[in-house]
Amino acid sequence: FAKEVIAYRNGKKACHFLREVAETNQMPDYIFVNINMRNDEGQLFSELFEQLPETARKYTKLVFLSSSTSPMQLKEIAKNKNVFAHMSRPLIKSNIDQLIALAA
Repeated sequence: FAKEVIAYRNGKKACHFLREVAETNQMPDYIFVNINMRNDEGQLFSELFEQLPETARKYTKLVFLSSSTSPMQLKEIAKNKNVFAHMSRPLIKSNIDQLIALAA
């Protein structure tokens, strides 16, 4: 599924990295975001991702991960036009298989 995995625990640092790679047109195909990260880092990332140039965002699929089934949170996720998919945590192989099928 992936040749390389890069992980960030900080939304600002992740977006800084994305700004740098956006300039080289090497955006990742998928970004998995734990929307319930402590200190609202997942939400912060989502907001900062929205500020990236459209040319950078359009080739990257955001996948939100959450253990929450809160109708309010699910509604907010559904409204986010940058989110390709929402999946339950923990991320398991069947989720990846489902993601591949969605992207096909």
